[in-house]
Amino acid sequence: MVASQTTFGSGGVDGWALLDGGSGDCDNQARCMKYGFEMLGVGSATVRLVHASSDAGEGKCLDLETRVVSNQTQYLIMDFDPSPTNYNWNAYEGCCEAAGYYYAITPQLKAVSDYELLKSLHCQQYWVRTTVPPGVPSWQVLEVYEEVPLP
Repeated sequence: MVASQTTFGSGGVDGWALLDGGSGDCDNQARCMKYGFEMLGVGSATVRLVHASSDAGEGKCLDLETRVVSNQTQYLIMDFDPSPTNYNWNAYEGCCEAAGYYYAITPQLKAVSDYELLKSLHCQQYWVRTTVPPGVPSWQVLEVYEEVPLP
């Protein structure tokens, strides 16, 4: 229901308002799913942000990874463009955790943990330097350092 009535995009439409039109990004869509899940009375739901990770395992993909090299903070983020010359940067995949599963709406995915969801995203991971931390409004990649395979 949520996916068929919403449009993915960088718009700021959130929660129930997504069902009235407009577009929302992954965390806004996850929030809408959380509201629907809880309204049905089938249990609680939580919006989770699944990040790129250099460490395998459940619970290891819920925080933004950083490292400092030559006094510069670098961030591990996702790239959803499969071509080697272009990038489609993403700070995280917004998901709804409910009934023992992680649900992503765009793309439609279901996994038993944050780590399994990350593996199913078909993305690459890169250490980058950005204008502000990834996920903060208007963040941009300034420099790409190295690709990191999914653990």
